[in-house]
Amino acid sequence: MRSRAIYLIRAAVFGFLVVFLAGIAIAATMGMATELTHTSSLSLGLGPVPVASAYWSDSSSGYSTGWGVGALAYVAAAVNLVLAWRGKPYIG
Repeated sequence: MRSRAIYLIRAAVFGFLVVFLAGIAIAATMGMATELTHTSSLSLGLGPVPVASAYWSDSSSGYSTGWGVGALAYVAAAVNLVLAWRGKPYIG
């Protein structure tokens, strides 16, 4: 029973981490793209869900993640938990 609980927790954590780290990597890549191309701003979203944005100007530049990264990571954790419960985790 205990090993089953650890298996389910591990699946949920892996699902969360994969999507969260992918979102951070996307935001950083967009930041570098705006820096290299001198584009004033870029935004990425999935429908109405903001995922990442980046900006560039002569005085400063940067990038940020939207609330969508966390939301999508929690959804991925829940989906992977359900799949692990059924015996077929997508990640992990």
